Amino acid sequence: MRGEVIVDGHQADFHWWNRLPDGRQIDATIEQFGPHEQVVGGSYVERPTGPTRLDAQYALLASRVSAWLDQSH
Repeated sequence: MRGEVIVDGHQADFHWWNRLPDGRQIDATIEQFGPHEQVVGGSYVERPTGPTRLDAQYALLASRVSAWLDQSH
């Protein structure tokens, strides 16, 4: 998922999080935003198929999400 980070009424950045096949949304990094920052929207972004330049980062993220899910059950 991708949302916009709004600061002082203007888009400052994007924020990314995960939506699982069952519809649950996992956002392990939402705490990084302060009270003056607001994440709005939430557009589904399909995970790319095949190799990309971000494969190593995706593998790390996938392992962290899996570990987080294991701890929350």
